Amino acid sequence: MKIRKGLLALFIISAAIPAAYGITLYPGAQYTYLGVGAKEAALGYTGISSPGGMSGMWFNPASLGDLRRIANSFGVAGFGTSQFLGELGFALPTVSGVFWFDALYAYGPDNGVKNIAALNIAIAKPITDTLYWGFGLKGGFANTILNPKSSDWQLGFDMGIVNFDDTISEGIGFMNFSWGVVFKNIGKNIYLTNSDPMPGMGLGLGASFYLFKYDAYKMRISADVTVPWAPLDFAAGIGIEQTLFNLFNVRIGYTYNNFGVGPFTFGLGLSGKFGLSQNTDATTDIDLSYAVQMQKFNGADEFMHMVNLSIAWG
Repeated sequence: MKIRKGLLALFIISAAIPAAYGITLYPGAQYTYLGVGAKEAALGYTGISSPGGMSGMWFNPASLGDLRRIANSFGVAGFGTSQFLGELGFALPTVSGVFWFDALYAYGPDNGVKNIAALNIAIAKPITDTLYWGFGLKGGFANTILNPKSSDWQLGFDMGIVNFDDTISEGIGFMNFSWGVVFKNIGKNIYLTNSDPMPGMGLGLGASFYLFKYDAYKMRISADVTVPWAPLDFAAGIGIEQTLFNLFNVRIGYTYNNFGVGPFTFGLGLSGKFGLSQNTDATTDIDLSYAVQMQKFNGADEFMHMVNLSIAWG
């Protein structure tokens, strides 16, 4: 109960911080602030307290601390816009913890960030049965071809914790409360001409819980607050995920930020165990997620579509 009250106080304090000035970013740099992943995007870019998502390491490196199987992921985004983003991830659980990496590449128009390449290498491991710790080493490069041309590199780290509560199997109410805290992008960030540094160094807070939880229907609510302090800014998101028969997912989200993304997001998902054997150890976990978001870059209103496929096996 004390932890919940403390997190609520931190949320209130964070929400009271105004966006003292709108940060200046080239189109395409926004994703280095908000994170990547179709599932997380569909839920209003929330993922700090969410377990299991392969793109979650861009939100909190502790998020895959309970992974028990080898996992791969592949994502593509940018359909319907002038941007392209590709993502490839791999995770390996060991007795020492879960080791995982995720690489991404983004390509944009001449009037924005032309190229972004980044690699995130992380480890997550349990502290207790429900509390997990994670550390992610991040490196990256970005450039523009505007006049004047500029390029720079990043080397830093994320470090966070997340608490997963899965003690309640079914019911209605405030159930399976989970929370996460993460320090993001600590180290050297990318400085491009006429742009604020990217990604922003700062603090992220997240919480989630089930409002309904049954085999036939589940509703999970998640919320994140991110406060970059270099430069000072504020971003927040809330998402609702509805799951039917542990197979079909409908996701909606709302995100507040000064980056031109949102405010509304939407997504669909197909997830579950698939295989020819009744032995669960011989099945494959598959999660196919789709998301669409509103965005406004350089005065152009766009709908960006993205798809992610995650497979866990072994």
